[in-house]
Amino acid sequence: MKEIILSKDIKKILQILNSNGKGYVVGGYIRDTLLGLKPKDCDFCTDIDYENLKKIFKDYSPKEIGKAFGIIQIHYRGNSYEIAKLRKDIEFTEERNITGIEFINSIEEDLQRRDFTVNAIAFDGKKLIFSSEIGKYDIDKRILRFVGEANKRIEEDPLRILRAIRIASEKGLKILDESKKAIFEQRETIKRVSIERIQDELFKILKGENSAEAVELLNSLGILEQILPNVSKNIEKEKKIEYLKFLDKNFKYEDITLKLVVLFLNNQEDIGKLKLDGKRKKILKDILINFDRIE
Repeated sequence: MKEIILSKDIKKILQILNSNGKGYVVGGYIRDTLLGLKPKDCDFCTDIDYENLKKIFKDYSPKEIGKAFGIIQIHYRGNSYEIAKLRKDIEFTEERNITGIEFINSIEEDLQRRDFTVNAIAFDGKKLIFSSEIGKYDIDKRILRFVGEANKRIEEDPLRILRAIRIASEKGLKILDESKKAIFEQRETIKRVSIERIQDELFKILKGENSAEAVELLNSLGILEQILPNVSKNIEKEKKIEYLKFLDKNFKYEDITLKLVVLFLNNQEDIGKLKLDGKRKKILKDILINFDRIE
């Protein structure tokens, strides 16, 4: 398995945590490193309580960003880092909000609350800690599966449906068949999530280099029908996946306007379902009107 090499800054923060308690680098940073990808943000977790964390990092501009969840943000040498108290989530609302948590001291227990096995990994500076042995296998085979029971993970937070498809698309992972089955069975639960959160994940998917594959999967698993039903109806007949593949291959930038044009061509009714800013909405509608005139 690939060796974890930390930058000097990350190593420094981890050393401070381990000098005052137990500290771990967690989540996406470790996942991406093990997958041979360049990691972006780096998050930490610790058994140190919230108030002590603020004192320990008083010279790092600590900022409260989630006191109820034991999370602070610090700034060091031009970068921001989040540090969270180890916890387990014990209660959720219908709107996917966590309303009950319990602070704990076990990293193994903390990893069990996370969404996917490839995200449920921690590094204490010396050794890797997985939620289970399955996590090692999934990293090696580039598989995305839910931690524990897939249906339960989705019921806790239906946004995990979109996150699964986005992460698999971005990181070149294959979603486990039983995880796909759970996503399909729980497809209607996505309606519990606010359109703002759905849109955020959808736009991240469209910004990716494999957006066509991701949108095709969203459609085949019945998710697109829940989010943008009119777009979903004729997506194959109108060759929208083919057009998205062309854009994925030939347009390597983050402006997703052209991809939105492809999705909403002949299906402008669904534009109103999104929370687009006025400028983007006008540009999109102007382009679509001109397409209709050409046809």
